[in-house]
Amino acid sequence: MRVYLDNCCYNRPFDTPNGDTIIFEAKAKMSIQLLVTSKKITLAYSFTLLEEIYNNPFKYKKEQILSFLSNAKVYIGIDKRPQIDMKATEFMKNGIKYMDSAHISAAIIAQCDFFITTDKKLLNYKSDKIEIVNPIDFIRMWENENA
Repeated sequence: MRVYLDNCCYNRPFDTPNGDTIIFEAKAKMSIQLLVTSKKITLAYSFTLLEEIYNNPFKYKKEQILSFLSNAKVYIGIDKRPQIDMKATEFMKNGIKYMDSAHISAAIIAQCDFFITTDKKLLNYKSDKIEIVNPIDFIRMWENENA
């Protein structure tokens, strides 16, 4: 199983835990990390994600996220930008912003089974090319399939 997490998902554990959803999503994201580090699922990422991470003004968060990405097995490099932009155009027609569209496109190019995000607008979008889920739902599905 191959997954791609977007930038908001990576940052969820650093968010102020001022609600149950944030707390549960942060814990689920950390469970996903454990699945990656234990090689139960494969992590993919892209140059688009790296651009966002490098723009993070918080050094500690940036270092933690970049360190975790060393566990990824699939990287979609800038050489794939034309393909990403072509696919992203399709998603943008549905009101999805460019960066979010680029992430979904990179995940599809990486042949991911799941695109994991905490972005409510993205979670409302349905794609026939990839399953878009939040971390909590992903962990529920994982547990049901691996019980």
